[in-house]
Amino acid sequence: RISDTTDLVADSANVVGVLEGQSSGAILVGAHHDSRNAQCPGASDDASGVAVLLETARGMAQKPRRHTLVFASFTGEESLGLPGSREFVKNWKGPPLLAAITLDFVGTGKVFVAPFPHPPESWANRLLAKAEARAMTGRAWFDPWLVIVPRLLPLPYSADHASFLDSGVPSLNLSCQFPAWTYHTSQDVASRIDKKALLASLDLVTNMVQILDEGPSPIADADSEYLPVPLGGRILFAPGWMLRAAGAVVLFLAGCQILLLRREIFRGAAWVEAIWVLLAAIPFTALAVSGGFAMESLLGVLAGVRHPWAAHPTSHLAGALVAMSATFWLSTGVFRFVRPSTRPGPYLTMAVLLQMALAGSLAVMGRHDIAFGFWLGAAGMLAASACVSGIRRLAWGILGAVWSLPILSATAYRMFLELSGASLPPLVLEGTALAVALPWFLFVEHLLCLPEVLLDRRPPRLWSLAIGAFLLVVTVGSALLNASRPSYDSSHRAVVEVRETVDMTLKRVEASFSSSESLKEVRAEGWNTVPLPDALWT
Repeated sequence: RISDTTDLVADSANVVGVLEGQSSGAILVGAHHDSRNAQCPGASDDASGVAVLLETARGMAQKPRRHTLVFASFTGEESLGLPGSREFVKNWKGPPLLAAITLDFVGTGKVFVAPFPHPPESWANRLLAKAEARAMTGRAWFDPWLVIVPRLLPLPYSADHASFLDSGVPSLNLSCQFPAWTYHTSQDVASRIDKKALLASLDLVTNMVQILDEGPSPIADADSEYLPVPLGGRILFAPGWMLRAAGAVVLFLAGCQILLLRREIFRGAAWVEAIWVLLAAIPFTALAVSGGFAMESLLGVLAGVRHPWAAHPTSHLAGALVAMSATFWLSTGVFRFVRPSTRPGPYLTMAVLLQMALAGSLAVMGRHDIAFGFWLGAAGMLAASACVSGIRRLAWGILGAVWSLPILSATAYRMFLELSGASLPPLVLEGTALAVALPWFLFVEHLLCLPEVLLDRRPPRLWSLAIGAFLLVVTVGSALLNASRPSYDSSHRAVVEVRETVDMTLKRVEASFSSSESLKEVRAEGWNTVPLPDALWT
């Protein structure tokens, strides 16, 4: 029974199939066969999950197995409080459940372990990684933000695996990069299902069940502080102890450097010079990173939207990076004439100190997962300081900076903005970019102040008018390309939430509109054509 209120009384049922095994334990695969209401077709949510469930059961029925396999299609989806899966857990009389895999929205994009209602546990992501190693679908997604964001900001979503987690059964929910604007709407139709995503989900789920059935169980790994780190085509799961140890190692290396250079470091004049270098570098770093933000702001004004990148986030990220390369070229070119020192030491010293300060601040706040990349960046800078050759220093710097690349995920940024319903306060993103870029701007300047560079006539050619013109043309070209594309299209639309309040006593109906996007283009049928004021933004 879905509800006992006078407004809705409906009876529905779970559908359960069992493949008997030889051992005493059971592994469950679940999905839900209903949608939110009659106006929501529910193709992705969750006909896609039921389809994968049925085909997994069909395939596993033809294979030998150790454990009992349970395939359950639940009624009463998440907007109703998960009554189907909760009733199942309450009344299950079969072998004890060793693990549960539930499926929700597995028909679009890449497959990942859902980051709600809690951050995905390490065993769950490792299980998906093992399945991907067997199936090689190219569709498994291990973005670091899938672990980091839910640790910072709980997401207001749930799925059937929550019922099993609450009862102590190790559980995970598989989901895909679904377009948030189709969630619980009439737009969740079969034409939006990606056949390749469905087949990839089927392969991954089948292999996950087989891995669990074969044993030994990966569920013993309960590290809650781990971090997935993509390395090319492979994935490294850095355990919590490694994230914490990174800081200790870098601090030790920094202490060794201080002992070796103590005469130079502890001179008052050296610190005055270093502080002056830092103050001079701040506005030029701001100029260096301003290109991307300025381009997106201009595109937003031209399109009349707040998020001009929504439909094509990767293209806009690439355009923003191109624009930043142009402003970086301009910034470093001008800085050559006003730099307060031509000695590389002050620049490198402040670069290492700032990088370590960022990492240390995050570690003190308990965010070892975010601090990890900053510690590795500082390690690269410290290794560079031990080299004489400028090429080797550059190589170590690149090795240190490359660990920050996984955070440049435009798709993940868009997904979490839409899932959380949150929006960043003004200038927070710009300020963060400045703080992250400042140590690396100083590191680049230290390279440009090395004697082998200052005495070489080739580096100034980097700031020739020809290179500047090339960067300008590429920047303008990328801006025109992104401007020619709609901010929202049939593949990705803006979400406007409408809430209605009906007062039968006063015979009055009130409607409120909210969106993370501009409301200027919103029209309410039956009213007038006056645009909604942007004061209604949330």
